[in-house]
Amino acid sequence: MQPPTAWISNIQESGLSQVAAYYLWHGLAPSTIRNYDTPRSRFSRFCRLAGYQYPNGGCFPAKATWLIEWLCSLAGTVKVKTMKLYLAGIKSYQLDLGIECAAFADPRLERTIHGIKRDHQEPECRIRTPLTRPHLILILCHLSRSHYNDIATRAAFTLAFAAFLRVKQNKRKYGTKRATVGERIMIASNLKYFRR
Repeated sequence: MQPPTAWISNIQESGLSQVAAYYLWHGLAPSTIRNYDTPRSRFSRFCRLAGYQYPNGGCFPAKATWLIEWLCSLAGTVKVKTMKLYLAGIKSYQLDLGIECAAFADPRLERTIHGIKRDHQEPECRIRTPLTRPHLILILCHLSRSHYNDIATRAAFTLAFAAFLRVKQNKRKYGTKRATVGERIMIASNLKYFRR
């Protein structure tokens, strides 16, 4: 994967050669590079709209006040964890350009992040429990055994439950013999679906 031409020219303006630009580009994983493009473009757009620009029209090196205002504009729309990743992306871009990163050490930046986190409470992760046999039985109890659609739904739930279990977890002791999944699956021809 070749670095974009515009990126190489930006790096060369900082005094590095094209070869150095190439290796700087490959110093990060491709997925990281893609992830870092978003904050750079969002920050640049914010600065342009807010009028935070240098006389040459650029917004790098980023000033601490500009970063704080940008984070405040993102509050409530982006998670704090994402904001920190955004800051890392902008800092990485400035490092590549050889620009000082003193603004990122400003204690007000960290305090602003804490304030946003406190004010916009991060949603707690929902605890998801696995679908166990008792859950499956509870679902199946609510399905009729006489209607075709309920029987088909019952079969689908049972098959899906069996398919997603690991064989190791699906062994059960019967005295000294262990029964595996294959020994416990009933064949459709063994079942009566409808009473006639």
